[in-house]
Amino acid sequence: MTVMHCLTTNPQPQNDRFTGLLRARGIGVTQLPLHAYGPPSAGGAALRQVLREAQADAFDWLLFSSPQAVAAVVAEATLFPNAAQYGAVGEATAAALRAAGVEPAVVANGGGEALATAVLQHGLTASTRIASFQAEAGRTEWHTVLTAHGATLRHVPAYRLLPSPVDAAAWCAAHPDPIHAIPFTAPSAVQRFVELFSPFLAASPFATARYYAIGRTTATALTVAQLPIAAVASSQAFSALVAVIEHENS
Repeated sequence: MTVMHCLTTNPQPQNDRFTGLLRARGIGVTQLPLHAYGPPSAGGAALRQVLREAQADAFDWLLFSSPQAVAAVVAEATLFPNAAQYGAVGEATAAALRAAGVEPAVVANGGGEALATAVLQHGLTASTRIASFQAEAGRTEWHTVLTAHGATLRHVPAYRLLPSPVDAAAWCAAHPDPIHAIPFTAPSAVQRFVELFSPFLAASPFATARYYAIGRTTATALTVAQLPIAAVASSQAFSALVAVIEHENS
């Protein structure tokens, strides 16, 4: 029987975690991190300033878009369980917050828009103060959902995605065996993949690949890139993405 083979594109250390879940299900994996994490382009001064304000109870909500946003904050300061309510996009981000010692008040599996909706359900006023920690070039459209209801919101770039150098032609030549599944966990990974590999998608190793998305925004990026979507995970968790890949290929 042919063993299904998957290509993972996440930055490290997320790639190792995702790969471990796939391999535990008997799925072969080739890792190709398309980005690396780095500090914000302007440095960490803005992040540190917001954290000082948070320690002084300047915010009612602290929102995190990814595990890396949590990691970037934890690298600068101890989280403060009693200073604010915490919100997380996805179970992986919630797990990172719990590992840092705080329990999120809301966990949303539908991206930033779902997190904004969940926070709204807790009630906002003109005096509600929110800090949102995310990637430097992360999507901010969902912030308007909160500000439209009177909240004051600070967008805090916590980290930056840096494109990994990849020689696409050389990589394809070195990996001729078919890739059966390519799951994506962020629109940025889809965009970088197409930027690098669009001339090679009709040939090995990608000719028979099926594409998977962890959520709606990533699925939209696949559609824009004209890559056919095999399935979209039921939640923004690596385990849900692994489950849908396994189901679609059983």
